[in-house]
Amino acid sequence: MTRINYKSDFDFLLELRDAENRPVVWPGCDWVARFRTSSAANTYTASCIGGKTVNCYNDNGKIHVVCDAHRLSPGRLQVELHCDLPDAIYPDGHRHEVTPLPLDIELVNGPGDVTGDINVELVLPAIYLTAYDLAVRNGYTGTMAEYMEYVNRFPSVVETSETVMRLMRDIDTGKALMADALTRQGVDTAADETISDMADKVLDLRLAVEGDPSYVEHMSLLGRYDLYNEMRNHQKAKYPYMYAVTFLTDSAILSGADAYLCSDGFFSEENCEHTFPCGIEHYVIYYFRNEEFTVSPTAAHDLQKLCVFNGLPVIKLTHNELSDIAVYGDKGIIRGGTELRLSCPNLRSLSFGTLEEIDNVCYVAVDCSRLVSAAFPALKNISGGIPLYSCGKLVIATFPVLETISGSSDIAYNCYSLRTVHFPKLRVVYGGWLFDSCNSLTSLSFPALETITGGTIATSCNSLTSLSFPALETITG
Repeated sequence: MTRINYKSDFDFLLELRDAENRPVVWPGCDWVARFRTSSAANTYTASCIGGKTVNCYNDNGKIHVVCDAHRLSPGRLQVELHCDLPDAIYPDGHRHEVTPLPLDIELVNGPGDVTGDINVELVLPAIYLTAYDLAVRNGYTGTMAEYMEYVNRFPSVVETSETVMRLMRDIDTGKALMADALTRQGVDTAADETISDMADKVLDLRLAVEGDPSYVEHMSLLGRYDLYNEMRNHQKAKYPYMYAVTFLTDSAILSGADAYLCSDGFFSEENCEHTFPCGIEHYVIYYFRNEEFTVSPTAAHDLQKLCVFNGLPVIKLTHNELSDIAVYGDKGIIRGGTELRLSCPNLRSLSFGTLEEIDNVCYVAVDCSRLVSAAFPALKNISGGIPLYSCGKLVIATFPVLETISGSSDIAYNCYSLRTVHFPKLRVVYGGWLFDSCNSLTSLSFPALETITGGTIATSCNSLTSLSFPALETITG
């Protein structure tokens, strides 16, 4: 017990401790300490309200009380500590706690002790421990004001956190849906893959949708379809190779492929028979998993048009009513001894839109007695085969980028109505019979042809009167 003359000014350090005897730093709430001795008539007050201190100051986390002209009477010094602890369940937002305790200081009539610094302890219930106290106890070094400024940001931080959590949940849900959609398109995708990887897979699908520049509305003339654009708009990653046919009957047999899509939206991966609503023209798209497939449509007997899209097709047709054939592909080649036979008596138009090479193909158009025009806009090389065979009504054939003819190759055989052929880029001929028994040909021009090594340009072309080879440099064999 420290004794002090009751008429003397004095100061002391009031150290707060919790119920477990651990130090509690300067309270992080408003507080008032009322000091008295044996008489309650005279009291002395130290406080910190709103950060403003009276009769005290913060001394390294301890309350340094300064008793100046205190007017306290003799007796043991006691303190009644009032704290307003933040608590939202109370109307004023605070829980008022009062702790009355005696201190180890006695004010006396006689002389006091000769001492240095006076330290007294006040043991508080654990309830007095504020969040700021806990933060300091765990290493926080800022002031109470700094701590409160930080804490006051919690509502916006929590709101932002909740927004982020909702966004993450949406992303997880969306990724799961994207993974499922890609998997259903034939591209196995897990929900935990990155969004970037999923985006690459979507681009690889090459599906055209409305609003996309690659999407093309089908050219409909009196209810007739543009098959090329219909297939391009309905590509499926699981079945990247396809062909389509149109016909006028209202029912179709779906067989011979891995999947089928009809013009009325009916889709099936099983062979079946399908009935269409009434209409002028219907189509069926035949889908295939593998690039090598046979074009042998079963939808109807009397086909109108046929279009092949992608892959390495083997085409064998004998449909009497087929009038238009077009072949487009990402491979640009029909290869390896394929016997490509288009025996279609009513065929009038033939186009191989992206075919770049004919490699040892025996025939392309055979006995197509009504074929009028044939176009090979991407064909660069012919190495064995006869593109046009016994097409009696054929008038014009175009080969705008053809560069090389080699092997046992004919361009046209027994096409007795053929009048016009274009070879603007043909440079080399290695063997073959280019034109045989094409009696309506009157002239042939090869503006870029530089070398002929074996072979025959024309034979039994009885009307041929003009041949032009302005760039020809070498003839051998």
